Amino acid sequence: MGEEQNKSVFENKEQEDSKDTDMNETVSETSVENNEEETQFVSEPQNDFSDDVTDDLNTENDSSEETDSAEFFNEYSFENSEESSENTEEGTENQVDTDLSSYQGQYVNVEAQESTPVKTKKKGILYPSTIVVLVLVVASIVIYGIYASFQPSIKGAWVSTSVDETSTANSYLVLGDDNVAYMTLGTMRYMGIYSTSFDDDGQKILTVDIPYALQSNFVYELQGDIMTLVMEGDTTEYTFKNVELPDYTLTVPDDYVRDDNLLGKWKDYTYDIEYTFRADGTMLISEAGVVEADCIYNIVDGTIHVEYLAGEVYSMDMEYTVDGNNLTIGVMNFQKIADENGKAIQTEEQTTEADTTAETTVEETVAA
Repeated sequence: MGEEQNKSVFENKEQEDSKDTDMNETVSETSVENNEEETQFVSEPQNDFSDDVTDDLNTENDSSEETDSAEFFNEYSFENSEESSENTEEGTENQVDTDLSSYQGQYVNVEAQESTPVKTKKKGILYPSTIVVLVLVVASIVIYGIYASFQPSIKGAWVSTSVDETSTANSYLVLGDDNVAYMTLGTMRYMGIYSTSFDDDGQKILTVDIPYALQSNFVYELQGDIMTLVMEGDTTEYTFKNVELPDYTLTVPDDYVRDDNLLGKWKDYTYDIEYTFRADGTMLISEAGVVEADCIYNIVDGTIHVEYLAGEVYSMDMEYTVDGNNLTIGVMNFQKIADENGKAIQTEEQTTEADTTAETTVEETVAA
């Protein structure tokens, strides 16, 4: 009886070893298949992985319990040994599934990481503060614009309050855009510039620089359309009123005669004087870019009859000759620098200046 029992135990032991060998071969083959199918799990939905892991973990626990039971019954019977072998095979299959779940677990971890809230830096009150600052800046600009719109402007035409505004002998101080200033007397203008500033005492200063007319610094005050000027170093006040600049355009006579050879812009480079003759009978005289006069002209008995207004109407007659782009009036020699449409013309003087400049440049280059 004891010998038969030992024989059964010995045979049972051999069968267990045989089963273990088969199990290891099964695991190896299954692992190879698992590696070949690994790439398939990449494309599977992540939600399935979570369910598979749960099932595999439960299966692994069941397999462990069944294997322990089989080892206990192997001590008493061959039948229990067969059940243990079957349970071991099932445990092997479950172990293979558990190995596959190791790949699924990677995706479960990824899902967990993705679901973790991302910590962001709180903006606090920075954004509302920025809005408040912008609102204050815009409000300041608007308020300043409204305030400035109601403040009197220094720009415009100013005439002394002590004169008759209907007189043609009045002089006007004109302060325009881009700091351009000029004094007018009838149809004559004296061109210059102006600027405003503050002195050390906070007084407003008006600086006027108009050659041949007005060149000085004044302390000024504005009240509505009235400007008060006090020359620096003096106490005398001069009061001016802001008015519309009168239109002193002269009328071209009905019997106006022109010479088309005169039409265009001419310049005397010696005296720096320019004459511009227009087809409508008007004329502009400019001296050194400082003094300008709007005139009318007419050809009378071979002479140029010119009229302009400077308190009263003044006239002059000039004998002339035209030879192409050269004009001679008395002792002055003019060259045509633009046609009647304002298109520039290269003059002999400009050509000579260009040649001189080119020669100087060549000499400087060679010397260097």
